[in-house]
Formats: sequence, C-alpha cells, structure tokens
Amino acid sequence: MDQFLVLIKACFLGIVEGLTEFIPVSSTAHLIFIGKLINFNSCNGMVFEVFIQVGAIFSAIFLFRYYIFDILLGVLRLDVRYLLFLAKVIFSVMPSIIVGAIFIRYIKKLFLCPSLIAISLIIGGLIIIAVENRRNINSKEKSCCYSDLYNISIKQSLCVGFAQCISMIPGVSRFGATVIGGMLSGLSRSIATRYSFIIAIPTMLGASLYDLWFNINNLSYIDFSSIFIGSISAFISAFFLVKYIVRFVETNSYIVFALYRIMVGILILFIC
Repeated sequence: MDQFLVLIKACFLGIVEGLTEFIPVSSTAHLIFIGKLINFNSCNGMVFEVFIQVGAIFSAIFLFRYYIFDILLGVLRLDVRYLLFLAKVIFSVMPSIIVGAIFIRYIKKLFLCPSLIAISLIIGGLIIIAVENRRNINSKEKSCCYSDLYNISIKQSLCVGFAQCISMIPGVSRFGATVIGGMLSGLSRSIATRYSFIIAIPTMLGASLYDLWFNINNLSYIDFSSIFIGSISAFISAFFLVKYIVRFVETNSYIVFALYRIMVGILILFIC
C-alpha cells in the first residue's frame, strides 16, 4: 500500500510538471514545494525532479516535429542556413552543459533550500514585470524583432544560452529565463518562445540522461517506478496542453505569471 501511494504521488507530480514546464513559473519549484506538502520522498540526488522533465519535453518534440525534421533535413543536405542555425543552437546549449558539468553537485544542494527557491520566484516575477513594462514603453523595440526563427544572431543565441545557465537555480524557470533573455536580446515573443522550445530538447534530454546515469546505482526499484510513472503522466498532461500554452505565451504578456510567481514565493516563505 505504501508503494502504491508513492506511485500515486509520483503520478500527481508528473501532472504538475506537465502543467508548469512550459510557462515561466518554475516547474522545479512546484515539484519541490508540492512534493514536500504531500510528503513525497524524492529519489537519491533529486533524480525524480530532473528526469520527469523528459516526459514534458517529448510533448514539445511532437509539437515542433516539423521544425525538427526541417532542421535535420537541412543539415543533412549541408544547407548553410540550417548548419548556421544548428551552430547557434549549440552556442545556446553549451554554456549550460559546461556550468552543469562543473557545478551539478552544488546546484543540487540548492534544491533543499526553500527560502532560496522562494526568493528566486519573487525576484524572477519582479524581473518579468520590469521587462514587460519596458517593452510596452519602448514601442521601437518591435522594429528590431526577428520574424524568422532561423535568422537569430549568434549574439542572441548566446544571450539565451547564458539565461539558461541562470535557470539552473531552482525557482528561476528555464522557460521563463530563456524567453525573457531572448526578448531582451531583440527577439519577438513568438520567436523567443519557439527558440526556447528548440534548445530545451537537447538541454533537458542531456541533463536528465546524465543525471540518471550518474545516480543509477543508488536508485531502488520504487525509485525507477516513480520516475517512469512521473514521466508518463508529465508527457500526457503536457501533450494535451502544450499547444494551447504555446499559443498563449506567444501572444500574451507574462504579467499574470509574474504575479503568480510572487504570490507562490511569499507563500513558500511563510510555510517553509
């Protein structure tokens, strides 16, 4: 009965992951906070919180399959345009790979600090409000936004990549950081959103597989079962919602998410 309850909790947290991964509210913060509320004992090394993101990312792979096939076919044809875009994706992913490989043990320790997560949520919310207000005031900014995903510059890809590094701090939100980073570099909200999804695929798959491999000897049967159930439920919940979420975040202000982040951050400070 205890093991069955653990799997039920893992399934519930997977749904939470699928609902929060692709909006700027930090899925990791929600997994940690809600996991604590329902008394979910995470796997050794917090592998569960990292790996179930794979379920959500597979829904993004399905949604952006035409982009992915287009890029792969272009690279196989040695089309310069696609080769350059692939290079930009690598530029965006490499900073987080380097930082993650060096500081992964220290980053994992931050998962156990509720006050840091709460502060990250609040500060992130305030930054989103500031960026949104700046874009509303500076209407000229729209003229420098790129309309073509493949035309982003190397400088912009690096800006998004460094923003993704900051998102390793729990509570920041990978999706939020990369989209805001892209918008600050001059990308339109729509292109920044789509580019965030594209670079999420190698980043999250690589991080999850590396983390699982590194901790595989310390995981029990129930740990593997929890990870599997959580990943499946994350995929299902994200699969049915990701199209609508993308449509919303591409065309609407993030102010509502910023206010939500601030409220959740304050709540965590009071409860934890």
